[in-house]
Amino acid sequence: MQVSPSRYEGLTEAVRGYETTGVPLVAYDGQTFKPSGFSDDVGMYDFIPRIAHGLGLTVEQAIDVFFIGMVLASLAVGLLGAFRCFRSWWAKGWAAVMLVVVAFECFDHGSVYLVPPCLAMAVVPWFVSYVKNERFERSFLVFGFLGGVVLGAGQFIRAQSATPILLFMACALILDRGQSSKGRIAVLALVVAGFLVPLTYFNVLLDRRDAWLAERQPGYVQPLKQHPKWHSIYIGLGYLPNDLGIRYRDDIAISKVLELDPDSGYLTPRYEAVLRGEVARIARERPGFVARTVGAKLWAMGGHLLFFANIGLLAAAWRPRRRSMEIAFWLALAFSALPGVLVMPHAKYVLGFVALAALYGVVEVGQLTAADLRQLAIRSGVLMRQVGEAIEGRARMAGGAPVTGDTKLSASGSERDRDLEPRSRVKTARRPPAA
Repeated sequence: MQVSPSRYEGLTEAVRGYETTGVPLVAYDGQTFKPSGFSDDVGMYDFIPRIAHGLGLTVEQAIDVFFIGMVLASLAVGLLGAFRCFRSWWAKGWAAVMLVVVAFECFDHGSVYLVPPCLAMAVVPWFVSYVKNERFERSFLVFGFLGGVVLGAGQFIRAQSATPILLFMACALILDRGQSSKGRIAVLALVVAGFLVPLTYFNVLLDRRDAWLAERQPGYVQPLKQHPKWHSIYIGLGYLPNDLGIRYRDDIAISKVLELDPDSGYLTPRYEAVLRGEVARIARERPGFVARTVGAKLWAMGGHLLFFANIGLLAAAWRPRRRSMEIAFWLALAFSALPGVLVMPHAKYVLGFVALAALYGVVEVGQLTAADLRQLAIRSGVLMRQVGEAIEGRARMAGGAPVTGDTKLSASGSERDRDLEPRSRVKTARRPPAA
């Protein structure tokens, strides 16, 4: 499983630090101890060293076990949830196809980018299967707590990876009227309680790590506990060619901060504040540039939506679901699209959006009956034929090709062509000769 060189180096130092000190999240580069996962999300810098140390694996092997195991486990759990959610064979088959497609996307891009789609695959199918059931099941309570724990752990492996799914679950539970309000409130409370468990765990680890380093390193400065935002947003303005010199490279942001505030340090709160001010200045002075950049990113995100939701969009238009589920899905999709709109719409950065789009399409297709599928196929075929005829007609008109009686045209096209026929072809009565 591929990871970036900087993350691989950080994980190597984290494994060495854990084996040397026994303190989680302390890295050792052979000379000094330092916080592991600096400027990154810390979750994998705790799990992977524990796997390497506990199983006696190399860093490469521990990385593979962690990430490949995450994808396979999420895929298996998601398939079980999808088979529980749908009854028809085509819905189960389509769910299996799309979940496997999302899993291959995870393997293709790797690293922490696969955490958001893995969370979506593991949690969303099970949640939908419970919500669509009119009868409240007590196992829904157990799922709520366990799902919250999984989402909380994922949030520390990849920042904001669980937020879209939490919004989806909260919105669906609040707006849905199919089950008892007490049951829905209980599930939501258990999701929050489960989410707080890893949140508390990691905050305790970070505090212990900082206390351990502060005792041994006078002047130790506590690093950011979250992934830097404004650094990524600033260089994300380089999505399109521009005359501001902004490109999607880390050194571009570093150079700008050194120019404006050389003493701010790297990825400190002061560093982030400098870039936040620079982004605000560009938005005020060059609103057209910002609008074009955001528009281009939205266009790319629309392409991801069309590709992965595909026929699910047609199914949604054909037979809309309950409003609560529609609002919940689109709210989650909107939030998960933010990394692509604010930073870069490259596939690896928006895998969470990709997974939610695929799951939205799966859920929409799953609600169709056999009769719905036949009618949808017929309507789609008619629509494609009409589009083809319209394109063919425009091509003939643009090329000036003669219209023959054998040519098949639509009704509107036939009437238009009759109006253009030469007058010599119209039969008229002869006038009698003059007396």
